[in-house]
Amino acid sequence: MIKKKKGNHRFYRSVDIAVSIAVGLVLSILVAYIWQLYSKDIREARSNKMEVTGQFISDQFQHVIEDNTQLLNNLKQRIEVTNGDYLKYWKFDAQLMISQNPSFQLVEWIDSNMVIRDVEPLEGNEAVIDLDISNIPYRRDAWIKSSLDSSINVTKWANLTQGGNSFLVDAPVYYDGTFQGTITAGMVFNNHFDAVMAGREEYSLVLYDDKGTLFYSVGDTNLFPQAENFIFESKVPVKLGADQLWTLKLKPTKSFFGFNTWFESNLGFILGLIIALMMGITLFLLLQSSREKRRVSHINRELKKLNSALSKEKHRAEEASMAKSEFLSNMSHEIRTPLNAILGFIDILNRKKLEDESMKYLRMMTFSSKNLLALVNDVLEIDRIESGKVELLARDFNPLEEVRLLLDLYEQSFEEKGLNLTLDTEVKQGKVALGDSLKFNQVLTNLLRNSFKFTQLGGVKLEYTEEVVGENLNVKIVLEDTGIGIPAANLDKIFDRFSQVETGYTRKYEGTGLGLAITKKLIDAMGGSISVSSIENQGTEFSVTFVFPLGDSDFGQGAEKEEEAVSYLGKEILIAEDNPMNVLVLSKLLEQFGIMADVASDGLEALQKLETKSYDLIFMDLHMPEMDGLEATRKIRGKGLNLPIVALSANITKKSREESKSSGMQDYITKPFTREVILRILSKYLS
Repeated sequence: MIKKKKGNHRFYRSVDIAVSIAVGLVLSILVAYIWQLYSKDIREARSNKMEVTGQFISDQFQHVIEDNTQLLNNLKQRIEVTNGDYLKYWKFDAQLMISQNPSFQLVEWIDSNMVIRDVEPLEGNEAVIDLDISNIPYRRDAWIKSSLDSSINVTKWANLTQGGNSFLVDAPVYYDGTFQGTITAGMVFNNHFDAVMAGREEYSLVLYDDKGTLFYSVGDTNLFPQAENFIFESKVPVKLGADQLWTLKLKPTKSFFGFNTWFESNLGFILGLIIALMMGITLFLLLQSSREKRRVSHINRELKKLNSALSKEKHRAEEASMAKSEFLSNMSHEIRTPLNAILGFIDILNRKKLEDESMKYLRMMTFSSKNLLALVNDVLEIDRIESGKVELLARDFNPLEEVRLLLDLYEQSFEEKGLNLTLDTEVKQGKVALGDSLKFNQVLTNLLRNSFKFTQLGGVKLEYTEEVVGENLNVKIVLEDTGIGIPAANLDKIFDRFSQVETGYTRKYEGTGLGLAITKKLIDAMGGSISVSSIENQGTEFSVTFVFPLGDSDFGQGAEKEEEAVSYLGKEILIAEDNPMNVLVLSKLLEQFGIMADVASDGLEALQKLETKSYDLIFMDLHMPEMDGLEATRKIRGKGLNLPIVALSANITKKSREESKSSGMQDYITKPFTREVILRILSKYLS
């Protein structure tokens, strides 16, 4: 019985072996047959690929030749059409062709006596001036034929008298019914040919002229066995006067065949691996399945750890963002509060009659303080812009008048620096637009400050144009300076954050490097566009376009008399502010409008004053000891008092504005504030 079982085992084992061998043989035969068909298709595909690529390259080379010779022919036609008048400009055209087209090495004028009279460029080609080409055998007959039948002549690949090689292309010039000479160019097409061959590492190429002279090659031209059956050869016609045929040979390199070269030479070994793979595939799949289960389990554990870590990092990032916002808020308050006092006193002093020297120092203080404020605004503004918190106002304003006011503001600074500041416009009285005039001014101020900073000689010209298109006002402003310019390598990153023309330890020009970045983002937010062009050491030109809806045409009428006509004598105003300097500034500004304001040093004192006196308006600082402005406002509203309360704060964040509004304040002004801002508040709530 045992012997029978052993016999059955041997039988089934023999059957399994026989079946495995049979399957292996069948698979081997099938793979060999499929590979034979595949190899045939591959060879045909490679041949077709070589044919298509070779014909394409041949056509492209022909276009290169025709396009370049057409440029020379265009110059010839300009001379002929103008009856020779344009001949005096031919060197200018030649310079442009040589500088803009690498195929042009030189351009000559050969008169009707076959003498080279002039050449561009002269440097390096002095040897050919007054050269009689009738003494050059390969030039004489073809040149004469070209002059007789007015056809363009292309020489063979020639050794030049002044050194080097090129094709000489003659374009005969006729006017006044007479042959005058030829415009002749020395051309080398290698750069354009290289551009055609760029990215074609799978091929090598050689090109011969009609005399069989090799004048261009690219890639590894050494043949190897697999390449011999795939060479593509073509004739490139040069159809210019006496037609020529250049010979092009395209050959495949090793990269053309990829990894198939090794595969073809080791076909038997690969087929053996395939058979072995088929025999071991079951075990492989079982092991792979088990391993895959373990791997998935491990990945799930790692994902849980990663998710936990990501959650912690997200929490840290949120805390960092909150810390940054708090820091910006504190920095805004700490910097803007003293700036408010400085600018306020300067504004008050500006209205006093001072000595000339004192006024000079005062102007310098004004300019420096506003520059400092601009730098602070740059840092804070870029954070608001990138967090998507830019708010655009929609108010009527006159863009042209805003431009004029801005130039008037900067005129003194430009004069003191010895620079010109001019406005070039044909618009007499600008149209009224609906938009954010503050952001509009910020854009122009940033650009003007940038030009002022980088210009030492000459000046700045601002061109203004506007056009009504349907219901919109299209405004274009071009600001051109004669400053240090921007290197070409920096033009594409000039609007990046902290990008400046000069960097390093020694810097001549100060700034945050944020002005142009903010400008670009503000223009994008307003739906406009900006472009820049520059030549280093010559100057820079910024071109800005805006599209605004048309505003109220009655805007601005009588505005000149508004400030003089208004009077607030007898109005009762309370200033709740703990900073003595800010109190003094605001009090002096209010005195100019006939108002003697009361002062409270904190919110608690403000509440006490309200118990004994009624006020028409309260200016409420947000940050005060004992009781801040928010709590004081809530308590005032809790008593049912509805008098206007205007927030005073150095904090420019949206969060601060929302908190003041939710506490019951009607308006919000930021430090440093101007006389015009205070007048707007008085007009809004007391008129």
